[in-house]
Amino acid sequence: MQISDMERQTRPIPAVRAIIQNEADEILVLKRCKESSFGGRWNLPGGKIDLMQTAEQAVIAEVFQETGLQVTSVEFLFYRDCILTESSTHYPTFYFSCKAEGTIKLNIESEEFAWVNKDNYKEYNLAFENDKAVEEFLLTVL
Repeated sequence: MQISDMERQTRPIPAVRAIIQNEADEILVLKRCKESSFGGRWNLPGGKIDLMQTAEQAVIAEVFQETGLQVTSVEFLFYRDCILTESSTHYPTFYFSCKAEGTIKLNIESEEFAWVNKDNYKEYNLAFENDKAVEEFLLTVL
């Protein structure tokens, strides 16, 4: 039995997001391809947690799928509710600080990547309320 998109949206969908920093303490963000939901906007690497998958497993898998980077360490940071009234979706989202290595190779979900910092992150149109999470991290964790 296949569940329709409308039925799926009657309950919250748990999600994860990775905050990956480079040596300059900048955070990796990805620009979503135009054909996807929120196309042309930026977000942190991440996605939905699959059935029987831990949040930590999900963030490691999503980072690899979206960027080709291998996560070498994962640390839980904080939780935020992402409630998108325009699409009637609710994502309880778990944010992790991740160290990763390798060369970035974007998958079909993204068309570009950038490194942002506390001086320029507001210039990027961050989707899924990632702007609030990035701000919280930059102002309280760093």
